[in-house]
Amino acid sequence: MRKVIFWDFDGTLAFFVRWSVSMDRALREAGWEVDLKKIQEHLKSGFTWHTPEISYAHATGERWWDNLFRHFEKLYLQVHLDKALWKQVNTGIREAVADWKNYTLFDDTVKTLNACRESGYTSYVLSNFSPELPDILKGLGLVEYLDGWVASAWLGYDKPRREIFEYAYASAGNPEWCCMIGDNPKADIAGAKALGWPAILVHNIVPCSADFCVKALEDIPELLMRIQSKSKPPLNGIV
Repeated sequence: MRKVIFWDFDGTLAFFVRWSVSMDRALREAGWEVDLKKIQEHLKSGFTWHTPEISYAHATGERWWDNLFRHFEKLYLQVHLDKALWKQVNTGIREAVADWKNYTLFDDTVKTLNACRESGYTSYVLSNFSPELPDILKGLGLVEYLDGWVASAWLGYDKPRREIFEYAYASAGNPEWCCMIGDNPKADIAGAKALGWPAILVHNIVPCSADFCVKALEDIPELLMRIQSKSKPPLNGIV
């Protein structure tokens, strides 16, 4: 039986320095100082995953970035950033997001991925993420543990939309068994459970529809055995 695990990326397998920090650095490099709180407030909206109900299959890849830059430029207008500097700042932000060195793996990421592979599971990354996801996975040395990846910015749908889960499932060869693992109760867990998939919430112990909530990735291999054995874990079981 083919067994597939779909892993979220940012916040689950690794963590990023934060978009607001990247924008702050890019602005400073352009000689412009903006209150970090103002940047953080602006970035609470404008990303496709903030409005998953809106599909954008017509605006993926490079066009995903073009749309995001238009949102950034609303802030540039507010802070009176010289228009001649807009392209420089946008480029600086994108370079920061695309640079795998700005991501840090959790201490047990590789150990857990390897344990799952040795137990017969196939792993795919399923992430609401920019088009650069495959290059970042390669830079972090994760591709040897993965059979594939799905980034929302290439597809035009964000989790928890059913379409992105169905696409990932088909890309994985319609496995007989699959599971979703992530840190977001809505995007990862609710999205997977809507399709009837088992789901594990990691790094985030909160009430949700997950079969299990765990503090660390290293707890997952044993839980997968319990879930797949058709035991009936209590909702919100915490390990």
